[in-house]
Amino acid sequence: MGLKENFSNNLKLETSESVMADLIESKNPVSLYLEGVKVLGKMEKNFDDALGNNPYDHFDGNVDNVLDEHTLFEEKAKVYRDKAKDLLESLSLTVSFSALADSKLEAPTVDEVELNSFVQDLLDVQKDQKEVIENDNIYDYTEGERVVKLPSGTTVTVLNYSGLKFDKNDPIIDEVEFKVKEALNSEKLELSKDDFNYFFAGDLKQANVGNCYLVSALYSMSSSPMFELMVRSSVKKLGMGVWEVHLPLMSPDSTAVRIYQSEINATFMDEITGEELPLTGNEGFRVLEAAYTKHKFGSVDREKSEGGDLSEAVIMLGGDNFIADSFKPSNDMGKLEYFLMRYHKKGFVAGANTRPKSLKFMISALSSGDLVTSDDAKSVFGKGRYSTNHAYSIVDVYQDEQKIVMANPWDTGNTFTMTFKQFAKYFDTVSSARVDYSHVKKNIDYLLNEDKPGIS
Repeated sequence: MGLKENFSNNLKLETSESVMADLIESKNPVSLYLEGVKVLGKMEKNFDDALGNNPYDHFDGNVDNVLDEHTLFEEKAKVYRDKAKDLLESLSLTVSFSALADSKLEAPTVDEVELNSFVQDLLDVQKDQKEVIENDNIYDYTEGERVVKLPSGTTVTVLNYSGLKFDKNDPIIDEVEFKVKEALNSEKLELSKDDFNYFFAGDLKQANVGNCYLVSALYSMSSSPMFELMVRSSVKKLGMGVWEVHLPLMSPDSTAVRIYQSEINATFMDEITGEELPLTGNEGFRVLEAAYTKHKFGSVDREKSEGGDLSEAVIMLGGDNFIADSFKPSNDMGKLEYFLMRYHKKGFVAGANTRPKSLKFMISALSSGDLVTSDDAKSVFGKGRYSTNHAYSIVDVYQDEQKIVMANPWDTGNTFTMTFKQFAKYFDTVSSARVDYSHVKKNIDYLLNEDKPGIS
């Protein structure tokens, strides 16, 4: 839920007296529920202020937005709204005419006992939300899934964070980096350094095939310190436009995939989009795109490769050198914080998917005359860079500034920066593949084994 420093000291809590003052004029259950929603909005605003506009949560005082039900206040507000709606429908009214309920229900119909009980219900939600943020046992990020019971009886599920555990100061990283340097000078490698620099440099551009997840995965992997060794140990140029790729890369259990020039440039005629094209970029990346597609689907049929998950693509390309973990920040904002505050290029290959089309963005599009995105999204992503349900590469994370550098596979050369809070707003899924240094070490040892033959 966010950084907890000074949270308790800064938090303004609503009291039974302040809540009662807001509800005292409620004459019937309908108005009581609707006024309760307003009180929940005040509480959420108090939490947002105490957290200092924290980028990991959705405390914004707007509990009316049913598309972002992330806080306990928003969840309770939905319950109240639904109850008010049911009562009004029984009177053949709508929320817009709730004032007429006073006469329909022969107000007043809320007695003192009911009012006191309602006040306590609101205060319990506030107490639970405070407990969620302050309880260190909930946010210790241990392995496994646990259920924590709060004092009021509410339960919170803690998800598995083991796939995101990374310590940039772990001694094994220095040990593996030394082995990587040693391996890069080995005669066991299949691709020369000059060929690697020539065929695997530069930016990528996704064509009209819906494989944004794969292009993003390739670009994110290319930023990893492990990428050169993984490619040079497992990719061989046979000549005459023929390549041989062993997948997963740098793995003892790899399978050889032979790629021909015709497959690198293979196209598919689609009735809607026309000719589907391979990605634009240096030949090495186009070879990996073709090898991934052929290895997974049996042929370089790019239509079959449309739609997928970035972390799964990294695992198919990189094998047990990585540990995959995809999650939805809306289900666990603490996990997003955990990931962003630990992200390091040495530790992760990652990306994220924007939210699918929603009523929220459709309303904005209609009002602005833009059927693709809202003006707000344009200001964050830049002109022509935003699309719903689209994968982007995470290029880097600056924890001190709370900013993230992203790349759109439509053109990875034009990176852009957004804040943590903007990231949480626009992205629905984070796809992460953490470098498993213990397996990397084992696979490099296998690679350097003097008795091991070449891969081809």
